[in-house]
Amino acid sequence: MKSRQLVILVSAILFLFCFAQCDDLKKQEISPTGQLNLDTISISHSMKGWELYSWSKGSYFYYSFLVGTNRSKTYDEIIANKLRVSGKDSLKLLLSKFPENESLFWFGAAWSAKNSDSFALPDEKTVNEIKAFCTQKKLTLMVAE
Repeated sequence: MKSRQLVILVSAILFLFCFAQCDDLKKQEISPTGQLNLDTISISHSMKGWELYSWSKGSYFYYSFLVGTNRSKTYDEIIANKLRVSGKDSLKLLLSKFPENESLFWFGAAWSAKNSDSFALPDEKTVNEIKAFCTQKKLTLMVAE
């Protein structure tokens, strides 16, 4: 009888833990307005670092983060990614959510697998500003053009 109660208790604790994790993931999703809620998002360490892609559309620059892997990302993967922002200030806010000592790889046009002419780094001044911001936040940013 006691072992049955123990199994029920352990199951209940696991259920509550899983429920709490699902709630955290929900908070990280894009809001109905299409914007990340940068106040509640938290980003965990990635063993292979994070990949950062940027592109311009009109007068705005967009930034998309994907977990690092050993494969090239598709155009659709990068553009439709939920972990994306527009503008330099939003990029800095998102970068501030990464844990210290995280590795970030910022890929320019030559590195994207498909429609590479769509991706580009912003101007040199902005790139240098983001590099300095990452240094200040103890993030390792490598820029590959």
